[in-house]
This record gives sequence, structure tokens and C-alpha cells, in this order.
Amino acid sequence: MLGIELIPVLPIGGLGQIIGSILTAIAVWRAGRWLGWRRFAPAIWATYTFILFAAIATAMPGLTTPALDPYPTSPSELAEAVWQAAWFLVGLALYIESGASSG
Repeated sequence: MLGIELIPVLPIGGLGQIIGSILTAIAVWRAGRWLGWRRFAPAIWATYTFILFAAIATAMPGLTTPALDPYPTSPSELAEAVWQAAWFLVGLALYIESGASSG
């Protein structure tokens, strides 16, 4: 219709993102190098990403909006904003733990 095509590998990318974020959260916890809230930043991001993907798959009201065919739903603006805030949290943790702020 509008040049939108179903991309069959899209779910594989999402699954890889979830698996990678969970493994990252586990690695950060086990290494024990990050302290305080920064240690939980990857786990917070992974949890929210999983919730967001589940919301998109189930068309959860409030977190999704209708999308053009062939995709039934997409994240709402609020859901995207919170996802970006979680990314910012991970980026801030990386920045602080890298020692760049002490320099």
C-alpha cells in the first residue's frame, strides 16, 4: 500500500536484543565493578525492553498505538520516551563508571 513490507527477520533482531540485554545485566551483576544504582541500570533497561516488546505483541492499551499494515501495533510516544530514559540511564552509568566524570 504505502511501500511497507513485512520484514521476516525483525523478530530475530528483537529476540537478540532481549537475550543480549539480559546477558549484559547478568555480566554487570556478576563482575561487581559497578556500584550503587549503576549496577542495576542494564537490568532496568532489559526489564523495560521485555515489557515493551510484550506490550507490542499483545497490543497493551496505553503502551501501544495502532500501526499501518502489516504490523498491528507500535509503541506509544510515552512508551518510547520511557525506553529512551532507560537508555539514558545505561549511558549515564557507563559514563560515570568509565571515570570520565572524575577527570
